[in-house]
Amino acid sequence: MDCQPRSGGVGYSTSDTLSVLDFSSSPGSGAELSANIIDGKIKSIFVKNPGKDYSSNSRTIVSANGDGVGAVLYPVIHNGKLVDIIIQDPQ
Repeated sequence: MDCQPRSGGVGYSTSDTLSVLDFSSSPGSGAELSANIIDGKIKSIFVKNPGKDYSSNSRTIVSANGDGVGAVLYPVIHNGKLVDIIIQDPQ
């Protein structure tokens, strides 16, 4: 699934990683994401593996790890699987 952002932040590189963090009492696992980064901005995110057992409440977050800033990533969970990422500019 290819997810198109509204704004992808600045300063990201292909070496930056995306992590799915689930802080619920029985956390989900296995989701794998791949970012398409052009000119330092996250242009899209591909869900390579939706994982399983993720919580649809606010305890599941997606984090971009690296030098980039400004992209806010919201996971979309359906039936325990991460099916989409909404990327918004925090401004």
